[in-house]
Amino acid sequence: AFISSFHYLILLNHRLVHERLPDVISFSCAQLHPVTHFNHLKKQPKCQANELLSSIIKIYRELRQMKHLLSSTRKAFLVSKVCHRESESLQRVLSCGNIIESLSTAYQICPSGQIHEIWEFFDAWTLEITRRGGTTNDDAAGSNERDSSTELSFCVQMFIIFIRNVRTNKQNSTEIRTFSEKTMASSVATLLGNDISIESISARCDYFLRQGLNLCGWLVDIHTRACFWIENFHVSYHGSYSLLSQDSSENKNFDVLAYLQNVVDMVLASDHYLDWKNSYLKKYWKSASDDDSQRQMEDAQIPLHLRASLQRLALHRIHQLHSMIYYSKRDEYEQIEKEDENPSVASNLLVKEAKMLVNFSVYLASFPTDRSSSCI
Repeated sequence: AFISSFHYLILLNHRLVHERLPDVISFSCAQLHPVTHFNHLKKQPKCQANELLSSIIKIYRELRQMKHLLSSTRKAFLVSKVCHRESESLQRVLSCGNIIESLSTAYQICPSGQIHEIWEFFDAWTLEITRRGGTTNDDAAGSNERDSSTELSFCVQMFIIFIRNVRTNKQNSTEIRTFSEKTMASSVATLLGNDISIESISARCDYFLRQGLNLCGWLVDIHTRACFWIENFHVSYHGSYSLLSQDSSENKNFDVLAYLQNVVDMVLASDHYLDWKNSYLKKYWKSASDDDSQRQMEDAQIPLHLRASLQRLALHRIHQLHSMIYYSKRDEYEQIEKEDENPSVASNLLVKEAKMLVNFSVYLASFPTDRSSSCI
């Protein structure tokens, strides 16, 4: 009855619940029925909470007030804590296909002028949660740490939904490219930390690191889409579209590209990868037994909680390399036509890296992953 009343009120006049929107969102999420298949929405039992949240998104999309809706969603975590509701209840939104579809539509038709404020909102939210979680003392670790990890997962996945659905074009490409590079130097850098060496991540189960890799992969995706529209864009292998490798003096403490390459080199050089390749790749990539898979992955020093994140990052990097190889080849042909004595061969390095990443991705796909690390 409460949900139905809220629904009628907001359809009648959204200002009636505008100031209490965080409370409405928190209460509605606690009543949600997860809907996981877009094609079977009509077969699912009707849920008033789903319909209410979908209507809220539609109304604020039409009002061009998505920033207020997102801010209210952020405040809903505090409301849930005050009302003694589980913070995990807000995660149910990410399992409801109709709500995700409504959010996707809102971002796809979002005016270019609002992209900046929404991007800044997610960037600041991610940064605030990460810093808060990193300063939690041992006495307050327990429930506060669990709430922070839940909120961080929700924030990153909502950020990814936004990134996936933002449409790049010739007018906003330079701006979006700047946004993605700024987020890499702020939120992602804080999530990954100062030490992301292979030795450090093998010895710990870092939830922030996993979320940082997930967000990094989709930033690579939108950065690649933005660079597509930029004319005469210079491709640098070490600069990696000026995104993955940080060459400035302010960001020498992390290098995601070098980290990914080190992991790939380590895995592909291992005896376990060679055994897997000889035994299974030649037999149409048939999977090994679960016991063998688990043993090989542990010996290869790929933590279970990072497999899916690393695979996604590798696939996004392959997509980026596809564009980089094209532009590098084009520059090389122009140099040959000009009879340059020392033509560039940067494309050879890019092709080599792409082949290694493909092998690495196929290898990881053959083994079980942590389902809790799934990302939209």
